[in-house]
Amino acid sequence: MSFRHFVPTISSRASLAFRGIYGPQVRAISSAQILQMAKAKPKTTQKRGADKTKSTSFKKKIKGLGSEVFSYRLNAGEDESDVTEQDFRNSEYYKSPPHLDINPIKFEYLVQNFPTKIFSIDENLIQVFQASKLSGKLNQVFDILNNTGLVARGITNNVAERVMKSSITSYENTIILDGECGVGKTASLLQIASCAIKSDWFVFYVPETISWVDSSKPYIPSFEDPSKFYQWTLVSSLLNNINLINNNDILHEKLLLKEECTLGKNKFAVGTPISSVIDVGIKTPSLSQQALQIVLDCVSSQTEVPVLIAIDQINTFFSLSSYTDQENKRIYSNKLLLVESLLPYFGNLTTLSEYSAAIPKKKLQRGVVIGATSKADKRFRDYYFFDYLRNRKSTTHPFEVLNVPVFTKEEAFYLLGLYKLSNLTNIEPSLVQASRIWGIASGVPSKIYDYCSRFF
Repeated sequence: MSFRHFVPTISSRASLAFRGIYGPQVRAISSAQILQMAKAKPKTTQKRGADKTKSTSFKKKIKGLGSEVFSYRLNAGEDESDVTEQDFRNSEYYKSPPHLDINPIKFEYLVQNFPTKIFSIDENLIQVFQASKLSGKLNQVFDILNNTGLVARGITNNVAERVMKSSITSYENTIILDGECGVGKTASLLQIASCAIKSDWFVFYVPETISWVDSSKPYIPSFEDPSKFYQWTLVSSLLNNINLINNNDILHEKLLLKEECTLGKNKFAVGTPISSVIDVGIKTPSLSQQALQIVLDCVSSQTEVPVLIAIDQINTFFSLSSYTDQENKRIYSNKLLLVESLLPYFGNLTTLSEYSAAIPKKKLQRGVVIGATSKADKRFRDYYFFDYLRNRKSTTHPFEVLNVPVFTKEEAFYLLGLYKLSNLTNIEPSLVQASRIWGIASGVPSKIYDYCSRFF
């Protein structure tokens, strides 16, 4: 759809745009209602004198029982638990976000250029990672909007096409999503993971890895090699996430062990579902790393189910971690056994600099491996890693770097429409407004969000 389709009138822009975005699936507001709103003239009201007993100013959320607001509410007989952030916002300016019934994102919608431009993320996927922090501002955005709608971008379509090719056989190259801060690398990776779950793939999705290397999790030296370190509780929680986001049929019926294996006192025969191995790793953290290795070996060697390994903040794997060894010297991330178990799936990236050991490379028999970079935390912005990506030669290195660009004006228009329907902003979605905000934010979606939510 070209821009000139939206030029004629405000009413036609609203009708076409929102009918294209949501169609009949939006229960909170319909295309007809939007069209009526666009045609309606503002109501004129008789000027009234100011009510000096009520304040019309903005009120910030005040924490603690010592504030006058809390004292007043509690004296009125209300319980502290009933006080929410919404109570401190002037209802004349702030509206509660409505519930929007947005179509869930799927591969077929992306590769077939579906007219809808806004799709939601799998609810189960969001619930699993709600407690943990998604990279960037996505948790905050989803919470304020009261929905998980994201714009289906051109870069997401390009990645989806490559992933769909790997549904039959292995995709030859590891895919790396690179770009500046806030351009939407995390959002694109999350959309692909959600599509894979909807298509009954086995999904190994990690939304953030900074907590793996910033010394916030307990670790212990390996008994066999003291220079390497276990992170048992972290791996156990990772296995639990794998168990929660993947379909039960895949874990219990389709993914079966091809070889006998022993995990502590537990012996698993050929044909045992990997769910049994995952359960042991969850219940017994000291066996979690070994259980994870068994799961990875199983899923990478089978062809029954397509596999997606999607890891955000992948640059942390190739940086100096905040952990220290027995001599109080900082160690590189590849000395953490959890990181080491996943590095083989990233091809030549595993040996990109002198400090990385020669790790044997592995590939999926059916599926694809995707990593997304993050430049938000300077502690883990390794120069060698990003320099290696910039100076890559696709003919010699078996990985493919896709640069995630800033939003186009059309993508900013659809994003503004989502924000309008979610009551984040009262800015009418038009190409003129979208172009203006796009220019202010330099096309960066995180800055567009900051602009629209600046009063929150």
